[in-house]
Amino acid sequence: MIGLVFCKLSDKKFKDKISPLLASNCFTSLKVFRNTPAERFPQVVYYPVAKILRRFPVLGFLYRLVTGCIQAAMERDSIVISYNAIPHGIIGHLVSRISGRKHVLSLIGTDVHYWFRNSIVRSLILAICRKSYRVIVTGKTSASVLKSYGIEEVQVVRNTIDVTQHSIEIAQERETNSIIFVGGLSANKRVDRVLLLIEKIKQLGVILSCSVVGDGEEYHNLKTLAKQLKISEQVEFMGHRQDVSELMRSHSVLCLFSENEGFPAVVAEALCSGLFVFTIGAGDIPDIAKTASPLLVYRQFWDVDFFAEKLITLLTQPTDVPMAKHVQYYRDYFSYDKGGADWRAALSDSCSA
Repeated sequence: MIGLVFCKLSDKKFKDKISPLLASNCFTSLKVFRNTPAERFPQVVYYPVAKILRRFPVLGFLYRLVTGCIQAAMERDSIVISYNAIPHGIIGHLVSRISGRKHVLSLIGTDVHYWFRNSIVRSLILAICRKSYRVIVTGKTSASVLKSYGIEEVQVVRNTIDVTQHSIEIAQERETNSIIFVGGLSANKRVDRVLLLIEKIKQLGVILSCSVVGDGEEYHNLKTLAKQLKISEQVEFMGHRQDVSELMRSHSVLCLFSENEGFPAVVAEALCSGLFVFTIGAGDIPDIAKTASPLLVYRQFWDVDFFAEKLITLLTQPTDVPMAKHVQYYRDYFSYDKGGADWRAALSDSCSA
C-alpha cells in the first residue's frame, strides 16, 4: 500500500510521525507533501512546494491538492494520511473525495481540545472526521471527546520519539532543585504558572532554578513577569534549543501546566531521560499514569499553594520510585516499533502485512 502524507511538521516531529508508519510494515512507500524535504528514508519520496509558491498560501494549498490528486490517481492501492486538521486535514479530505481514496486524519491536542471551543472550526473538523476512514488521536481522552460528537472510527496511536536520543543512564550530576519547561511559549502553555510556582516556593524558603526552553509570543511577557516576581536570577530563558535531551539530563523535574494538550512529546522525552513529570494532567497525559511512577498527574484546578506543597515534597523527600526500571519501560513504550504496532492495528482491514 502507498501512503500519501500531507503535513507541515518540524523535522524532528516529522521523523517521530513517519518512523512509526514505516515500522507498521503496512506501506511499501510513502509520498510526502510538505514544504521542504526532511530526513532521507529509503521508502519516502518528497513532493516539496516550490519556494515561490510558499510565499502565497493559496497557491501552496492548490499545488498540494493538485499534485496529491495526480499521485492518488496513479496509485490505485493508496491511502491519504493528513496530520493536523487545518489546513492539511482539509487538503487530505479533498484529495480523498476527488480521487476516491480512503482518508486517515491524524489530530493533535490543539485540534481536539483548543479548536473545538470555536463552534465554526469545530463543525468543520467534525465534518472532515465523519467523512474519514479513520481518525487518529494520541489518547483515550481525545478519543472520548470525538466519540461524544458521534465520531466512531477513532483509533489511538501513541506519540513516539527516537528513544536512542535519550540516555537510559540516570545522570548523577542532576541538580536536585532544578526544574525545566520545554515547549512553545504561547498563552495556552501557561508558563506563567511555572513562574508563580517558583515565586511561591521561594516564599516558603526553597530556592529553585528553572530553565525555560522554547520561544513564542509570550517570551517577553514571561521575562517581564519573572522580573516582577523577583525570580529573574532563578529562571533562564534559553529560547529554541536543539540539545533538549542533554539539557534534560541536568534537571530533576519537567513542569507542565498547559490548559490544552493531546500527548506532548516532551513528556515522553522527559520520562525516557529519567525526569519526574509534574503536571496538571491536561488532555491524554493521564492515560499512562500509574502507581509509583515518575509521572505525577494532579487532576484539579490550578492552585499555587497546593502545587507548591507537592513539588517541595517531591524535591526534598526521598521517593520509592525505581527510576531506572521506569526509564526502561518508557523507552519501550514510546518506541517507533510500538507506534508501528498501533498503526497496524488502526489500519488492520487495509494493511496486508
